[in-house]
Amino acid sequence: MRPRLRDDAFYAPVAHGVVWLSSAGEITLNGTSIAAVTQRLAPHLDGRRTVDELTAALSDRHRDLVVGLIDVLLAKGLVRDADEERGAPAGGGAGRAFATYFLGDGDAAHERFVGGRALVAGPGPMVSACVRALSRGGVRKVTALIDSPAQAADDPCDGGTEGDGPKDDVLEGIDFALHLFDCGGIAPARRLAARCARRGVPLVQALLSAAEVVIGPSPALDWETVWRRFTPDDRRAFSTARTPPASGACLPVLANHLVFRLYRDVTGASAAADSRLQVFDTGTLEQSSHRVLPLPPPAGPVQRSRERFEASVRRLRAGRGLTEEEFSTRVMAAVDERFGPIRDLDEADLPQVPLRQMRAVVADPFSGNRVEVTAVGPDFASARHRAALKAVGVYGVLASGPPAPRSAGRRPRWGLRLRDDAPLLVDADAARGATHPDAPDPGAGVGTGLDWAQMVTSALLAGYRANLFTGSGGRSGFSGSGGQSALIDRSGTPIDEKALASDPVLGKYHRLLGALADDVRLYDLTGLAGVPTVGCAVEGAIRHVETALSWTAAAYRGLEHLLAAAQSRALPGALLDEPAVCDRGWTPPADVTPAEVIDAIRRTGREPVLTLLDDDPAMARVLPWAGRVVLLDV
Repeated sequence: MRPRLRDDAFYAPVAHGVVWLSSAGEITLNGTSIAAVTQRLAPHLDGRRTVDELTAALSDRHRDLVVGLIDVLLAKGLVRDADEERGAPAGGGAGRAFATYFLGDGDAAHERFVGGRALVAGPGPMVSACVRALSRGGVRKVTALIDSPAQAADDPCDGGTEGDGPKDDVLEGIDFALHLFDCGGIAPARRLAARCARRGVPLVQALLSAAEVVIGPSPALDWETVWRRFTPDDRRAFSTARTPPASGACLPVLANHLVFRLYRDVTGASAAADSRLQVFDTGTLEQSSHRVLPLPPPAGPVQRSRERFEASVRRLRAGRGLTEEEFSTRVMAAVDERFGPIRDLDEADLPQVPLRQMRAVVADPFSGNRVEVTAVGPDFASARHRAALKAVGVYGVLASGPPAPRSAGRRPRWGLRLRDDAPLLVDADAARGATHPDAPDPGAGVGTGLDWAQMVTSALLAGYRANLFTGSGGRSGFSGSGGQSALIDRSGTPIDEKALASDPVLGKYHRLLGALADDVRLYDLTGLAGVPTVGCAVEGAIRHVETALSWTAAAYRGLEHLLAAAQSRALPGALLDEPAVCDRGWTPPADVTPAEVIDAIRRTGREPVLTLLDDDPAMARVLPWAGRVVLLDV
């Protein structure tokens, strides 16, 4: 056997052995002397000599070590037997075999790489490491451009001028490129990516820092999106320590990663995973893949014409609804722990008995801060589904931009008057903080669904619920004779426990809550508007109020909410004093339709208007049906 090292195989010594990169991925070989043996052996694995010839001058102990290493490299696919490749075209090598397997025309694909001219631009140490890695991969024509450190602007995405970074003429005669930069070079990196895209030059870029290096992104992404998806802590880390460690194995391993990815791009062998953003840890030398959804420019609410808004409404009305399974699959495109609009969607450390609870962590695309939302359900699937819907809605509000200062005036956007489907301009911040103006709730008035009808109903009830305690014009939700107002009846009537027991789910939840808390009672708080409203009282106070199209649905959601709070030992504070016991009998309120909810709200002197939460087009493709209802004074 004549061992030949694959052309696409690269190695770098590390403290505990050697790390190899190839088309098979990353392989680590551990051993105290493995690095020294590899460095001496690798240059001779060119397919010209047999194993006996390679080891003829070695002692028995060293011969066994070398033969064992060659056997391991052969088993891992890093070494091929040149005798078995004699039938391949002269000079084909392992790289051609790899390219042939993936591409069909392996010779041409491989020659595009080894025969092309590469541009490597970046800080000196990184450029040197990448040039060496390209040379080991067979690339002999390299243009090296050493960048001077850039100063980071207040907003790195807007920093620099048109002349910063590699000049346009440096791409003349270049077939593919590697570009390495720190956060001060984000704006020039975006311009270079655009130039390479126009010229059809394959490009791999890397954003550098001391702790991590971000590699990518794919042509469909943009470095502004990557920077804005960072958390504030990430941005600080990339701004304060910008240079990877120059000593040890970091630079050689990183350079091999970059060159191997460039090889795949140039030869056309890139897989779906290559379109993800890669994050290289400079300490552990491990690499992770991440989904990144593109972000629109940070211009605040979508400024669309009336015609475009009406077209969006028509499209959403006519669109085929999603199944829960389809939404479950789609939403995963938005979940990523580092860069996703939804950073986490999991059970966290929430108690899971008797109800299942799920937490979603939503990232604000403007501040980078995180907002947590939770949802509950009788099983894992329903809890996860509800948490995902809630997360998409909250993200839609955050993506519409931070609230404008009160002195700045209105931010108009188009909304749909629900009583007659007439478009009208409303204040983009009108629905924010309907419950607490000084501490806005991003979920106030927000509704999501798997189709148009679900979204409208959900948003309509959410808008109604958000205004239960603070009506329009500052009118209290409790104003009116006898404690009754249009929205809520403070005096309340106890709901017959026999009616609760007659429903299997309500009866079960009522008993479970009674086992975890004292004095559980439900009250009918339906106001003059007639929309079923239920207050859930525990330990002498009403702690949650729920509204739905039927009293049973409102009772179900209210009990579910308090049951989850009780199992977490975190009962909410009192919203209302528990109504005094009265002798009057209880008559269940009639079920209502969404149209009747609209009419009921209008009888209170308010007009429900729906706005669409579609400022982030990528998230709107995940779930088109997300909206927010604001109740305007008329």
